[in-house]
Amino acid sequence: MRVRHVIAVVIVVVLLAFAARAASAQAPGQVAAQPARPAASASRKSPAAAIGMSLGVYLVGAAIPPAGVPAAVVSLGLQMVGPSLGHFYAGRVWTTGLGLRLGGLATAAIGVALYVQNRTPCSDWVCVGFSPSNGVGSLGVAMLLVGATGILVGAIHDIATAGRDARDYNRRHGLDVTVAPAPIRAANSTAPGLALVGRF
Repeated sequence: MRVRHVIAVVIVVVLLAFAARAASAQAPGQVAAQPARPAASASRKSPAAAIGMSLGVYLVGAAIPPAGVPAAVVSLGLQMVGPSLGHFYAGRVWTTGLGLRLGGLATAAIGVALYVQNRTPCSDWVCVGFSPSNGVGSLGVAMLLVGATGILVGAIHDIATAGRDARDYNRRHGLDVTVAPAPIRAANSTAPGLALVGRF
């Protein structure tokens, strides 16, 4: 029964996440609002900081040894949420990577449930899962592997695109800055220099 409860909780979380995404989407026929002028409180977002947040928290979660249920829950939670922190920092809540991780978590949870409820006597868990006489157990292990892959791919995607979202935030708020070479002219000479170009 506990396994079924876990599956139910995971499914509810996934459905709520997709419902929140649908609620925030623009309704058909609605005219998109014109971007506003930069607010006085808007501050530039660092792409390096966005990547650091996503990667750092994910690595902390991956480094926690799953010694017991509480540690395993904390580790999984950090690996699920961590890669999205850089996007949250850049003002974006829903990401493709988050969807992949939620879908992977649901798939893995169902796979574990199938495996536990249909295992056959064997001392080796691989032997149990892929026993020719237990096709449902084999399906459970396959779903677990697919779900774990989805979580990993989703994490890599969000970590890799966190910097891009930070740069997009800066462009939307007129805070993009570019450093370009520029000559510095003196009275009788010209020296190389750098120019800071941007909109503030």
